[in-house]
Amino acid sequence: MDYKGFGEWKHKSIPDIDMDMLMNSLEKVIADAKHCIEAIEIGREDDYLPTIMVAVVPGKPIQVIDVDECCDILPCFGESDRIMETPDELGLIMSCDERHLLTLGDERYLIGPAILYDVDADGEEASVSALEIYLTRQTVESRTVTLCADGKDFPAIRLD
Repeated sequence: MDYKGFGEWKHKSIPDIDMDMLMNSLEKVIADAKHCIEAIEIGREDDYLPTIMVAVVPGKPIQVIDVDECCDILPCFGESDRIMETPDELGLIMSCDERHLLTLGDERYLIGPAILYDVDADGEEASVSALEIYLTRQTVESRTVTLCADGKDFPAIRLD
């Protein structure tokens, strides 16, 4: 189902969305994604479309990036990264360094950078939609917590 131009909606129900908040969030995303649009214009083939992904770092705002920038944020991307599904409300794939996953009891936390992306019907990396970017931002904000170890506080994102 195409939800007001936001692309394929994979979830069973459509959430109540504050359209003003959505528009403000999308304006921020568009500003962050400006470099991705410029990449199309700079020496790329006419039929090239960048694969847009989301970079997540605990304690920082999400970043919208081109697949070419993934290794700058997550050096092990595509090589020795751990691939896993994101929380159910997102339905995306997450790539992270195994060493940045912390398990405390039954809860898992992300304590380092990760790349979130979608996959197509063939299982290949695919761009995230505007709605998925919005939902990622909301989810990261609601799941960010502060953990403490050796008397030092650090941000983490609760995965479970």
